[in-house]
Order: sequence, then C-alpha cells, then structure tokens
Amino acid sequence: MKTKLTLAILGTALMLSASAASELAFLRPLFTEKDRVTEPLLAGSWSDSEDHDDHPLVITDLKDGDYLVDLKGWNVLLKAHLVHLGGFQFLDLSPATPKVEFGSYTLLPPPHVTQTGEGVFLVLAPSEKDDRRDSARGEILQAHLICRIRVDVDNLHVACLDEDRVAEAVAHAELSTSAEGKVATSSTEELRKFILRHAEDDRLFSDKLDLHRQKTETDKP
Repeated sequence: MKTKLTLAILGTALMLSASAASELAFLRPLFTEKDRVTEPLLAGSWSDSEDHDDHPLVITDLKDGDYLVDLKGWNVLLKAHLVHLGGFQFLDLSPATPKVEFGSYTLLPPPHVTQTGEGVFLVLAPSEKDDRRDSARGEILQAHLICRIRVDVDNLHVACLDEDRVAEAVAHAELSTSAEGKVATSSTEELRKFILRHAEDDRLFSDKLDLHRQKTETDKP
C-alpha cells in the first residue's frame, strides 16, 4: 500500500488510541439504530494504487449497516457504521478490539474524562445518590472518527474530518469538549446537527483519499 493511504489509516488508529492523548476524539457516535443504511458496493479490497497491493484496505459487510475495516499487514482493525445524513453517506469508525486498562482515579469537580486504554474513555461525574467526595459514577465510551464517503462501483472516495477545522468548531462553541479540551463530548444529536450543517464543506472534510477496488484474477476480463 502506498505511503499516503498507509499514513492516513495509521493516523486514524493513532487518533483513537491512548498514545494520542493530544488529539481530539469524539465520544458519542454519529449513528442511531433507526437510520443505519447499507451500501452493497462498499465491501471489498481497496487501495490507493490500481496495481496489485499486498496490504490493501479490506472492508467486510457485517450486515445492517455495520462493517469491519482491516488494514492488512498493519494490525489495524476498526469497526464502522454507515450513516446517511442530508444526502451524504458517512462512516463512523471506532476501534474494533479496544484495550482497556483501569487504574485509580480521583474525582475532582467538575466532571471529567479520563483515557483508560486504546480508544476507550472513562467519563466520571459525581454520584447522583451519594454526595461524598470519593463517590462517583462512571461511563465507558469509545472514541469515534467520522468520514464522508462516496462509492461508485470500483472507486471509493473518503474525506475525513480535518483536525484543525474541528478545533475551530470547538472554539466557536459548535461542539462541546471535556474540561481538558481533548475529547468532544457533544451528544449524538448535537453531533448530527453539526455534521448536517457542514456536510458539503470540503474544508472541514479535507483529509481525502481516493481508493480503487482491488480485483481478483476471476474478476478481471
């Protein structure tokens, strides 16, 4: 696989991992159960080269709008949910097999978000039933990455959210973040409204890849 796609996919995995604490991640998914869609053409083996590729990006259809994204040879495995919003299709990506490591955490007001492993966050807030300082409730959430996609038979066009543009949206209060400012804590509804407002904005969806379907010998004329 060529350098461009390799770096992009590895960058995706890195952004969702514990080693990328400085990156901004989304805690809430873009999708809801009622609006998932399927795209028969999405499944397959893809590369940014039209020639044979020993390390393609392989997308497997798990049915009902769920997909598995596997970058062969790079130990990168992501789960993806296909979403249709405002005439566009989006992939909501998150780690398929996240690692979780729990330690000791002290809750200090206000509520905060702590990264606990690969693409996994612990959201801590004061307990609603106990006002003791050391009593807290927690919620485990996975990080998400959102990409706009378009597929036409043998070509897959991917445009992921630009990190700097998302940071600008945070600065203009279009998205909510944790107290540390490293995690977008907007609800799914808020996130969907934000994506709908900017669905056609190529400056926001500027991290682009153009991929080609890798055909087997039996597929070739």
